[in-house]
Amino acid sequence: MGLTTRVAESRQDALTEIELRQQRINLMSKPRVLRTLRILRLWHVGGYQHFAGWKSVLKDMVRP
Repeated sequence: MGLTTRVAESRQDALTEIELRQQRINLMSKPRVLRTLRILRLWHVGGYQHFAGWKSVLKDMVRP
């Protein structure tokens, strides 16, 4: 794997993490009842793999 490929993959990983963080921030603006299902859906599709996994899921569910 060349340097160009690694840089491109790192860039894509960073962009993915930024998008996932934005999704989590947007979820926090919803009432807890509504965001719970959305949090579980995001977790199911792997959206928490860049974070602490199920620990971040629980934190997002109980956060005021």
